[in-house]
Amino acid sequence: MSSPKIGPAPDGASLEVRLQPRSSRRGVGGVREGALVLRVNAPPLEGKANEEARKVLADALGLSRSRIRLAAGARSRNKVFHVAGVEPGELRRRVNEAVEST
Repeated sequence: MSSPKIGPAPDGASLEVRLQPRSSRRGVGGVREGALVLRVNAPPLEGKANEEARKVLADALGLSRSRIRLAAGARSRNKVFHVAGVEPGELRRRVNEAVEST
């Protein structure tokens, strides 16, 4: 199984994500090209897809939304999220569990 790029960040870890807006299903869609694929129903307008991606990611990782913030890629399908208070190894474990449960 391939794994998304996860790295250390101040007070937590960073995670690369590939967003699929306007998807018919909402949730984790596996890993592609080193990024966790997130499917969201919202359109990529006025930050709606980014906010829904934050919610989907929080649910998939079992964390509160307040611990997850968009660090890069606000206007791109390729994004980097910062996850506060989680070490890279723990984040990798949570991501792998989320991918396996899809």
